[in-house]
Amino acid sequence: MSTTTDALTTAVLLAPGMALSAAVLISQRRGRAESAAVLQVLADSAAQRANRAANAAGTAPPDGGEPTLAPTADAPARLATVLQFRPRNAA
Repeated sequence: MSTTTDALTTAVLLAPGMALSAAVLISQRRGRAESAAVLQVLADSAAQRANRAANAAGTAPPDGGEPTLAPTADAPARLATVLQFRPRNAA
């Protein structure tokens, strides 16, 4: 094969890959910036919720729903009897 054919083949095979790699790098940079913005919004939201919870005087939620129940020290009731099976030996 001639040098011209080799150069054309190389250009045809490598050009799409180089173009795609540039597009991928640009999208990753944009995605990283968007991820940082999302993380900042989530941090602000968490801070607002923490402030709202710290400033809440009662146990009733701010939307007027039912208040939370006080925790009890009673042991939970057993729901079912647990059967103990003896271990089986491999044959």
